Amino acid sequence: MTSTTSLGPMLSINDLVEANRDVRCPFRIGFQGADSPTLTQLNCEYIFRLLPKKRLVCRANTNDKQVLVKLFMGSNAEKYLQRELRGVNALQQAGLQTADIIAYGPAAQGVGQVLVLSYLKGTESLQAQWDYVSDQQSRLAILRRIMPLIAGMHEAGIKQNDIHLNNFLADEQGQLFVVDGDGVETTHQGSSLAESEIIDNLALLFAQLPPEYDDFVSELITVYNARTTHFKVEVEALLSRLKFRRHWRLQRYLKKTYRDCTEFVVNHNWQRYCVTRRELATREWLEFLANPEAYMGTGKRLKSGNTATVDLVEVAGRQVVVKRYNIKNWQHRLSRCWRPSRAWASWRNGYMLTMLGISTPLPLAMIEERFGCLRGRAYLVSDYVEAPDLLHWSQQEGAQEQLPNIKSQLSKLFSIWLNNGISHGDLKGNNLLISEKMDIQVIDLDAMQMHSNQKQHQHYFRKDMQRFLKNWTNSPGLCDAFEPLVQHINAQIEQLK
Repeated sequence: MTSTTSLGPMLSINDLVEANRDVRCPFRIGFQGADSPTLTQLNCEYIFRLLPKKRLVCRANTNDKQVLVKLFMGSNAEKYLQRELRGVNALQQAGLQTADIIAYGPAAQGVGQVLVLSYLKGTESLQAQWDYVSDQQSRLAILRRIMPLIAGMHEAGIKQNDIHLNNFLADEQGQLFVVDGDGVETTHQGSSLAESEIIDNLALLFAQLPPEYDDFVSELITVYNARTTHFKVEVEALLSRLKFRRHWRLQRYLKKTYRDCTEFVVNHNWQRYCVTRRELATREWLEFLANPEAYMGTGKRLKSGNTATVDLVEVAGRQVVVKRYNIKNWQHRLSRCWRPSRAWASWRNGYMLTMLGISTPLPLAMIEERFGCLRGRAYLVSDYVEAPDLLHWSQQEGAQEQLPNIKSQLSKLFSIWLNNGISHGDLKGNNLLISEKMDIQVIDLDAMQMHSNQKQHQHYFRKDMQRFLKNWTNSPGLCDAFEPLVQHINAQIEQLK
């Protein structure tokens, strides 16, 4: 997906469908515009998004003019084109800035539709701005900017069913644009949205932010309410819906981590199941995944044990940690073969933490050896984070000065787990790493659970807190430092009853 201005081959919709994910720029495609008697050719230069066999969004050039092109493929192409057109027209009728419709019509060859929009040159998505800055106040400023805009959309009876920061662009003068007409619902166009729809739409937006920003929902809703003339959002109702939406979004995403999609590649047969991140799926990486045993022992042994063996190895110039979950004996094999492996659970839990804004070494691949539906030995491959664990860090020079910062981070970490029904299951100090940036990285996620039963969660969470305090049995000073934190968390547990 590289940028270029050279002419590429002429492709049909069928060519794009057959290419699946292997669509390469540049290429040309023709379509018959609704108001044009002649065939229009587009030279596609850069792909922004590709949903194989369904949709492709790219930057293109026609008559020396840059445009944004959306290609809809397959039998539903006409439906998706019309939905996009309705959404863009609704945004413009509501007085919102968005890309203009230049042309649209059926593709020259194959079953598909082409939509040509103006290219908003010099704009940047608010998600890109969010990623560029890291301090909380700068990110809050981004959220404050879009609250009046979203309020205006809701007042006009418009909502984005897939609302997120990538659907809002800003130009160099700070002017905001709303894009992606496909996700715009126009059922209530011309009259304000219902109270329940407004709360749900805002909850969906906030659910995509790290949980620490929940503390600022009240402030942001004050900005939102200042723009509305009909319904004023109540913070408590929004926070309740936000909790539901975050859990809903998390569960949807976690299902994707086990299937072939934009982010992950899955290879599955009756002998093994393997999933890895798509950007890593080079020939050398896939050769490593085909036989991880050949790499183990070539690097540094981090842990030897009956239940797990952990090695630090180098693959394709990248240092990774390979954790093999061993089968101790036939009784152990019999007890494990019917259940998802601990590697399976760790893979899921790693992405669960990432979605919740909690730092953990990024899971890169997961392998289960299988015999049909029966599972055997398994492997988890993760990024390597060179950092001392909390126990060793606390003994280092200068640790006392940084202790308030670490306590603050632990408080946020435990609160997120408490509010999302999560227990770690083995909260040893060795399983909390302290990076150079004083960032806490959580590891060893085999026993981590997300509980649906509140009483069960409270039971296991108390055990986590007890295990955490046990780390400091031989360090009275640190025990005294961490005990108020644990007491505060335990008090929060009592309030949940």
